[in-house]
Amino acid sequence: MKPVYLTFDCYGTLIDWKSGVLNALRDYPEVDPDVFFEMWWRVDRQLTCGVPYRRYREVLALDFAEAFQSIGIAIASREAECLADGLGDWPPFPDAPAALAAFRRLGFKLGILSNIDNDLLERSANQLGVDIDVCITAENIRSYKPGTRHFEALLETTGLQPVRVLHIAASRFVDIEPASRLGFRTMYVQRSEPDADCDVTPEFTVETLTDAIPILESL
Repeated sequence: MKPVYLTFDCYGTLIDWKSGVLNALRDYPEVDPDVFFEMWWRVDRQLTCGVPYRRYREVLALDFAEAFQSIGIAIASREAECLADGLGDWPPFPDAPAALAAFRRLGFKLGILSNIDNDLLERSANQLGVDIDVCITAENIRSYKPGTRHFEALLETTGLQPVRVLHIAASRFVDIEPASRLGFRTMYVQRSEPDADCDVTPEFTVETLTDAIPILESL
């Protein structure tokens, strides 16, 4: 059965979050970027998995402050907050805008399910060049993936059964596992995410969103 909706994780799948995070290191050429990103990612998971909700701006500021502290650099809280606000300007992956336009031409509706605040997502979505039919944010539902509330809210909003949605994401742990558990169809995009070894098998696996176009044409 052909999906009605294609839904996407945003940061790490559509928006190049690693380059956005590492832009914070532009004044610190001596810092190993992979070590920094791994610490940033680890703190982010600790602050969003199984803990009480707080706005993602606050989480992101703490991510940056603790990642810098782990490499022996102290940054002021104001600097951490500015780095967090910059998320709305992080660039899309080069393949994302054209692929989304292609998906739209194929007749799919598009949705974003994101661990984010509304205003930051609005800035990011404006860079993608296509209209998004539905956005489910952590701010709206006061919950973070890998919890299942994003996916449940999407079904409530659209009235669809899970099998009529194909969720596309670059994180097995945060997205593919909970979506699969609820019966969504899934596509994993290999963006070299830190949690790529999560033990879940997606229906489809692609290296880029461009590679997804012929698969979706055949559905």
